[in-house]
Amino acid sequence: MKIFPSFLLFLASPFLCLAAETPTDVLPQPASSESAPLALEGFDYFNLSAMKSGPVGQAFREHIFSDLENEPNTAKLLRLLNEKYSLGVPESVERVIVSKFSAKGNAVFNTAEFEFCKKTGTSSSLAESFFDALRKQANSNAQVVPFPKNLTENLPRAFLENVKTVQVPQPDSDTVTVIATAIPYSDIPDFRKTEAYTKALADAAQPNLLIYRRFPRREAKIAGFALSFPPGEFSVTEENGRTRIFVDFRCREEQEAVFMEHFFLRFKLSLLEAAEKQPENVREQLLSVGSA
Repeated sequence: MKIFPSFLLFLASPFLCLAAETPTDVLPQPASSESAPLALEGFDYFNLSAMKSGPVGQAFREHIFSDLENEPNTAKLLRLLNEKYSLGVPESVERVIVSKFSAKGNAVFNTAEFEFCKKTGTSSSLAESFFDALRKQANSNAQVVPFPKNLTENLPRAFLENVKTVQVPQPDSDTVTVIATAIPYSDIPDFRKTEAYTKALADAAQPNLLIYRRFPRREAKIAGFALSFPPGEFSVTEENGRTRIFVDFRCREEQEAVFMEHFFLRFKLSLLEAAEKQPENVREQLLSVGSA
């Protein structure tokens, strides 16, 4: 998942505090995915329910919904889910967890987990109704149901990369999980029991957290230079009118830590420079953040 362009929306909050930490010690490198049966490559957690409780979260929630409605394939997918399966998305979704895993032999698969709110006045859930409709369509009580082709066609291209099948395992409680995989579903171990996944989920399940992201090392090009950005974590929390953005890069060497410190310094200087060109009410907020 991407970090949305409205990132500056958070920076404009008058009550925002920004935290960025760079380790001073050289950290051990993660185990190679070739030697591990299953490795977590990426983890994104969105608590859409918690976003209702504060102005910044609500603004972020509205922006997410706006992005969904403005992307043609996604908008079509939501209409199909609502018209055929009465899921009431995106408003009915409480949490979203998107993960990417790698297995032996360079096999990869993605998971997207959607947790829905309960129907009012009944013990059944929107997720259960969704699966009931799928089972009737498949005329089977199978624990694994093929994702309907008319819905598959509208899933994001990035999610369907290298995919041979898209399947939906039976949910627990109110959760629908979609798995896109380049390997047979039967060969996928229970990803929820993966240590890295369990740790990421525990880190995300903290009070007032809106967004949590665990990202791998990635290559990038800036001003013609090929750079490697270290792995780390990103989170946004909102509580009592204060918004906190936390970024933690896990640097593998001192030179990399120095580069990231320089990167943040350039970011703050650019923010201060941009603030001088803004109207007074916006300028003061940006100057406050850039000086933090």
